[in-house]
Amino acid sequence: MIFGIAIAVVFLLGVLTLTSYVERVYAEQGKFLSREFQENLESFEANVEPKLGVSAERASLSMSVLTQLSTAGIALLLGYELFAAQPGQLLGLRITEVILALVLVVVMFNRLMPHIFFSRTRGDWLIRYVPVLRTLIYLALPVTLIVSFFISVATLTEESLPEEPEHPSEAVDALIEAGQ
Repeated sequence: MIFGIAIAVVFLLGVLTLTSYVERVYAEQGKFLSREFQENLESFEANVEPKLGVSAERASLSMSVLTQLSTAGIALLLGYELFAAQPGQLLGLRITEVILALVLVVVMFNRLMPHIFFSRTRGDWLIRYVPVLRTLIYLALPVTLIVSFFISVATLTEESLPEEPEHPSEAVDALIEAGQ
């Protein structure tokens, strides 16, 4: 059982690193960046994004959702191992180990590794993972459709402030300022 959980955690760590990198690429688009970072964006836009088969918005949302779901999956597996532990082990020590492991996962695989890939590579390595990314996007499609629906509903329910008519005094002020 522990071996199966270890394999699942390693798989989810890979998914977390990959989706965190792509999420970072989408977050950095449109910004003024140094040459190394810009090369990653250009490689992604030219070689990867057209092959994903979905819009940039859908892919970006999928990467955000997958990053959070893979982190949650890792936490769930570590939590399962915590409570499946032998009764003789100290529970407080096991909880501390799981918390430290989760912090390490977020720091290493959600932040540090994607940053290293972003700053130390040109981004061409991602071309090999296009089928994996496409599969992950389609696996996340049900969740992203639900999220998109709720975002649309939230946008529709935003209060729009009624336009206030202009007061004649504002027109007089504008004429006075224009004359000066």
